[in-house]
Amino acid sequence: KALSIFNFLKKDNREKYELVDIGGGYGLFADEFKKLSKKTDITLIEPSVYLSKILKKKQYKVISQFLEKINKNQLSKKNKLFTCFELLEHVHDPYFFLKTIYKLMIKNDVLILTTLSGHGLDIVVLGKKSKAISPPQHLNFFNPFSLKLLLKKINFKNINITTPGKLDVSILENNIKNIKDEFIINLLKEDKTVKQNFQNFISNNNMSSHMMISCTK
Repeated sequence: KALSIFNFLKKDNREKYELVDIGGGYGLFADEFKKLSKKTDITLIEPSVYLSKILKKKQYKVISQFLEKINKNQLSKKNKLFTCFELLEHVHDPYFFLKTIYKLMIKNDVLILTTLSGHGLDIVVLGKKSKAISPPQHLNFFNPFSLKLLLKKINFKNINITTPGKLDVSILENNIKNIKDEFIINLLKEDKTVKQNFQNFISNNNMSSHMMISCTK
């Protein structure tokens, strides 16, 4: 993830953008990103008091509040890249959550987020047996089409959605006893090259359950 974000900034000449990671956690992503870039300022939004203390000990700039409580004055005036990894499937109101991020952004700011795709192959094949189907932890299952509709409704621009997942076939292999589709079962018995080619096909055609989105204000 850190390398992907670093390459995105470098490719689009946005290396001076501030990085704002929503849900900073233990700072693992920030730690890895910092190894790659010394030019980028990093701000972490983390409402947990316990985790915020850990992040502050690491000398990060931390906003210890829930996203919905933050206002623009708490952020710098420079352009920013907001990141949000594996959070959207957990929130109670995705529209309100994304709208809040949009309001915190200034013109040309970027949002990159990752979330589950309900159209992902392993989720579709396994159905109720999929470990991703785990309410109340996972509440929302968007797909490339539905998420684009939501982002457009909020007025995000330059929406790009991919599914760069690498684990769909592996997940199916580990749950082969729960699969009824004979084609999938036979495919999982093929050699590594065939399975890797199939995984590449899934990822390249927006069929993976791991979805990545970039968009701008």
